[in-house]
Amino acid sequence: LKRPLPPSCLPTVWRNHDRFETGYLSQFPGYYVSGDGGYLDEDGYLFIMGRIDDVINVAGHRLSTGEMEEIVGGHPAIAECAVVGIHDDLKGQLPLGFVVL
Repeated sequence: LKRPLPPSCLPTVWRNHDRFETGYLSQFPGYYVSGDGGYLDEDGYLFIMGRIDDVINVAGHRLSTGEMEEIVGGHPAIAECAVVGIHDDLKGQLPLGFVVL
C-alpha cells in the first residue's frame, strides 16, 4: 500500500478485512480507492471535488440521489431536477431536491 499520509493516519475504519481489501485495495494494486473525485493542478496541488458515487448516508442508510432524481424527474411538470445531501445533526445527511418547472 502506498502511503500518501504519515503512519497512523487512517482514512477509514473497517471491520471485515477481506471485504475491505476486495472493495478498496484490489482495483488498483498499491492504491486505496477512496471514492472521492478530484484533480492535481499544474503546481501539484490536489483538489477534492466530491464523491464519485451518488450515495448519501441518511441515518445509516445508503440512498442513491440518482434514483431519487429519476422519481422526481418522472413527474410531467418537472423539466430538470437534482438531489444532494445536506448536513443534519440527527441523521447525518438529508436529501434536498432542486427542481426546474
